[in-house]
Amino acid sequence: MNTGGGGRDMNVSVDQVYRAARASAGFALATGAFLWANVPWMAATMALLSIMTSLIAAATIVGAAIKDGK
Repeated sequence: MNTGGGGRDMNVSVDQVYRAARASAGFALATGAFLWANVPWMAATMALLSIMTSLIAAATIVGAAIKDGK
């Protein structure tokens, strides 16, 4: 997958994507749980934004990997 960073090529494995997604989801859940206890409406909004961002990032990575045939 070409990241566009100085023309360098980056190979992204499914395992790397999975680990990154899991870490980001864990962080989002911890933040969400803390906010839910204090500011419920903000937690709900952040959860939706986080889920959408994660889906877009995953789709972008998978799409680029498929396009490059890696």
